[in-house]
Amino acid sequence: MYWNIYTTLKHTINPGGLLPYLVITTHCHFDHILGLGLLPPTDSDLQHRNVDQRKGPQTTVLSSAHSMDDLSPWKRICCHSLAKNFRATECPYYSIGMWASDYQDVVYSPSTTVKIPTGITIIHTPGHTPDSLTWYDKDSHLICVGDSFYEASSTDTQECEVEKTIRAPILFEERSHLLSWWRSLDKVLEFVKQENVRLASHHTQLGAPPRVAISASHVTTTSPDAVRFLLSIQTFMIRILRAEVPTTPLDAARLPFQDVMVYDDGPGSASSNDFEWIVWAPKRIIDEGIEELRGEY
Repeated sequence: MYWNIYTTLKHTINPGGLLPYLVITTHCHFDHILGLGLLPPTDSDLQHRNVDQRKGPQTTVLSSAHSMDDLSPWKRICCHSLAKNFRATECPYYSIGMWASDYQDVVYSPSTTVKIPTGITIIHTPGHTPDSLTWYDKDSHLICVGDSFYEASSTDTQECEVEKTIRAPILFEERSHLLSWWRSLDKVLEFVKQENVRLASHHTQLGAPPRVAISASHVTTTSPDAVRFLLSIQTFMIRILRAEVPTTPLDAARLPFQDVMVYDDGPGSASSNDFEWIVWAPKRIIDEGIEELRGEY
């Protein structure tokens, strides 16, 4: 009853809860924003439930400026969070303090007199949702892609007794757009290739230069090479568009969307270059993608 995200941070990296928070939201789905309800408020609005934390510093939420109309006012976040669709906890109230533009280098200003360069670059990557974003940490050479791309399983999940039998799908919902997702994949891949060239040009030590690694909100936490990872999921999607991946209907009780199909080679398949992928998507999303991407795959 006591330990949650707020109390854990308060007793570890933020003793006494004296430091303000900057939170990057990769998109507004409920499983990515519920923790905001346990952090200090983002403003003084009475809709905040965490009133016991009003005496401390506020939380600043950063979201993509690509689709501001989807996120403001707050009721639109609730509508698009899917919380009601999945009968999840009530959508937490929060306001967005930073609207990040494409390729923006994030400078955090917790007050008018303090400016903190974070070393983080934001990239707009719509597709999974209109507000999806990717962020790149220059210091660790790690690019985080949210829910846009992630493996069916990884070393971490295989070692977990509870999770190791679960294979995670890349999920497209009814507001997803495959053409936008495809363009975002190309965009991140090009960014990573250019960053690898930059890292190599600045490398002065013995041994191979560092390369960009990748992480995702689900499953992919072992930070594989980003180029290999992205080329692999691109190949898998091409095979889906060419009707080369086995397809079965998803049990209608599993997701609150219409006509969802499972695109899956099966466990242990080597057809996707060392990475294992599953896609769940409404059939309409894939059919539209086939038409809009005709000639590109």
